[in-house]
Amino acid sequence: MCMYNNVGPQWASSFPPFLASGFAPYPSLVLKFGPALRVESKFANAAKVQMDRLLNARKRIEEKFEEKHGIDVQRPAGTTGETNVW
Repeated sequence: MCMYNNVGPQWASSFPPFLASGFAPYPSLVLKFGPALRVESKFANAAKVQMDRLLNARKRIEEKFEEKHGIDVQRPAGTTGETNVW
């Protein structure tokens, strides 16, 4: 309310759109330069290593399950192997 009292309702109501238009290019910049930034980021690399570990652990668990039960965990129940959408 102080902003409306100090600068008036026209300018106070225009401030949020001006602020939003200043941030408008950021999503496209992240899409364009994001991969290059992630390559140089130590945090992104650590996250990638952790994700690889998790995916490898999941793959080992699925393989053990398939060996033990003879069920293909990648194929949905009730489908044949010819049309695997996964």
